[in-house]
Amino acid sequence: MAARALLKRAPKIFSYSLWAVVLFRMVCPVSFQWMFSLMPVSPKTIPEDIIYASQPQIHSGIRILDQAVNGSLPAGTPAASVNPIQIFLAIAAFIWMMGVVLLLICSLVSYLRFRHMLCQAVREEENIFSSDRITTAFVLGFFRPRIYLPLGLGSEERQYILCHEQVHIHRKDHWIKAASLLALFFHWFNPVLWFAYRLMCRDMEMSCDERVMDKMGTEIRKDYSGSLLSISMRRSGLSSPLAFGEKDVSGRIKNILRYKKPAFGVLLVILILVTALTVGLASNPLNTIPLSQQTGIPYHDVIWGETVKVVMPGKTNSYLLENDQDLEELSALISSLEVTRQPLSQNRDENRPWDFSLEFRRPPEVSVGNFTLYFTAGSVWGNDGVKPSLSYGLSDEETGRLLQALEGYIVRASGNGEHPGGYYVGFRQVVEGEEQPLIAGEDSQTGTLLASLLLSGMEAQEMVDKTPPVTSYLLIQMGEPETVYYVYQSEGKFYMEKAGEYRLEMTRETYDGILETYRSFAQAIEESSVE
Repeated sequence: MAARALLKRAPKIFSYSLWAVVLFRMVCPVSFQWMFSLMPVSPKTIPEDIIYASQPQIHSGIRILDQAVNGSLPAGTPAASVNPIQIFLAIAAFIWMMGVVLLLICSLVSYLRFRHMLCQAVREEENIFSSDRITTAFVLGFFRPRIYLPLGLGSEERQYILCHEQVHIHRKDHWIKAASLLALFFHWFNPVLWFAYRLMCRDMEMSCDERVMDKMGTEIRKDYSGSLLSISMRRSGLSSPLAFGEKDVSGRIKNILRYKKPAFGVLLVILILVTALTVGLASNPLNTIPLSQQTGIPYHDVIWGETVKVVMPGKTNSYLLENDQDLEELSALISSLEVTRQPLSQNRDENRPWDFSLEFRRPPEVSVGNFTLYFTAGSVWGNDGVKPSLSYGLSDEETGRLLQALEGYIVRASGNGEHPGGYYVGFRQVVEGEEQPLIAGEDSQTGTLLASLLLSGMEAQEMVDKTPPVTSYLLIQMGEPETVYYVYQSEGKFYMEKAGEYRLEMTRETYDGILETYRSFAQAIEESSVE
């Protein structure tokens, strides 16, 4: 409606066309995302798990509305057999359905009443009929629309009215109005949409009036307005589909008297504005935002620390990252991770399962304590030591991007921090299914070189098999014996695969570099054993 106000002085065809966005929003549950979307609210106002939440909440994106609604929603009672919100939604759904059925029945009765009343209308031309039982002209019908005229019209008056109704038919307004009314029936509980429907009908009629003047000339203003006023004076009060004199007659006459077709340049500017408004209103805001902008995770914008502790359940070691350059790169990477705008649920359970965590340890002199981020398949949340945050969605691609970087940092961190010692590296070559002896040792320099080569792949692909799809490959163990990578060639391409997780395509140069690292390591192990 605010966008319509911007076009108050523009030809009404533009404001009429904008109502297509409202209809699209009413009937289509999904839309595309755009960074310049003008929609301020969340596309998922009501969470899917609201009936299971202990404290149901909505997330419309409008804080005042959220607070008002959330304060009135009944909280769940653990001892109860059913959540109060489930009872409320069941009753509301029944009332909504009864409302839709009642409106559909009333509309059908009204349509059949019209058809019965017009059964004795006289055909004048192909799709033009006249009747003494109506007081205004209108269009009736969907696939073969007919124009019905009252008796006693003058020749000029008849000409204006026919032109008006023919414009309606040409633009398929009878379909648009029927579709809008049907969509409105399913949203009957929303008073704003009833008001919007009235405004749409007004814009439809005014734009039709302007089109008539474009076709017949603006010199007909006075006579056309007179015809409109004359028809409105004798209207029956019976709501009809596309009636000539039924919608805001005084407003239409004022619009007719001041209408002037804009210059081409003005029309072009208005067209660009309407196009931008249409795309902006039809699109949703981006569903994801950088983690650095997600205020739902505490201390999200100060992801830094003197050191970072990496913990991965199932592995024997935790790792301490202390290198300043690594910490700076890790902070930038985490801040850029794309997470969902809205939380996945209202669950704040501290015992949620997680795949790996990053604890940002603060310097002793700062007042802010340590902060931990927990990652799992598809989500991330934080804990500042007081209470955990809500969980936010994180794609597998983003999680994989972080894991790949962490592996490189962990390789370089081996031998430092909480777990001193060398870095385990193992190689086993498999040729046509025949396994060669395992060559293993502790060498941080080789581990660092391998990490930089293994993580230089071009494109990640999810892998579920724990063995490579070829019979000849190089098996690499890094950090721990159970951390396994496969390097192989297949159909002229080169790949690095982490068992059961992902696969990276690499260049021939990277592939050759890994093989050369293997040969150098094997030679060093052989020489050390001889000595």
